This record gives sequence, structure tokens and C-alpha cells, in this order.
Amino acid sequence: MVNYDQTHAKFLFETTYQVDWGAEPGSGAARRGSFHEVVVPKLRESLNQQYELHCNELSHGGATYELKWPYQVEFYSVYFPCTAANGNMDWHNWVMGIEYMNGKPYIYALMQFFWEP
Repeated sequence: MVNYDQTHAKFLFETTYQVDWGAEPGSGAARRGSFHEVVVPKLRESLNQQYELHCNELSHGGATYELKWPYQVEFYSVYFPCTAANGNMDWHNWVMGIEYMNGKPYIYALMQFFWEP
């Protein structure tokens, strides 16, 4: 898990600061790079597909782990259902916690859930 404070979060889409994102699922290879290099392509891929939008609901196509939203803020779930062509193992879900400050929405937290062996 990578956490950014308010000062650094402002520059997520611009910075080239390299972060250790942990091991790649399946291979265990180290995943290192900037938010723009590691997170944005996966997020863009998901948002450019047909998806279901849910409020405060963690949808999934079958998981080997328990999906939990660990924050005390409302969230939106951008869920891509699984497909038979990929053995029903290609579901993924981006979850965005939204917090309002002075009437304006801000992304408080961003998490991705997906099928893992």
C-alpha cells in the first residue's frame, strides 16, 4: 500500500517519483515506478471499457480474498465484470473514496481489486 499526504497527492499525475508498489500478482516480480507509470495506465484501461458504477458496494467476479473498504468515507466502485472468454478471471474493480471539503469532492483513497490466484 502506498500512501500520499495532501502535499504530494496534488502532484500525482505529474511526478516521476519512483515508488515501490510491491510484488506483481502472479509473478511476484518487483513493481516500481511513478503513479503515472504504474497506476494511471491500469486506471485508464478500466475507464475506457464498459463498466458498472456502484455506490458503497464492492462488486467482484469471485475472489480468493475478502474485499474490504478500510476507510470511513463513502466510495464509488468502478467495476468491470468478468468475461467467459477469459475464464471469468478478468474482473477488476477500482474503488474511489470521496471526501467533501468546503463542498468540493476530493479523492480520499483509491484502491484496486482484481482476480488473483
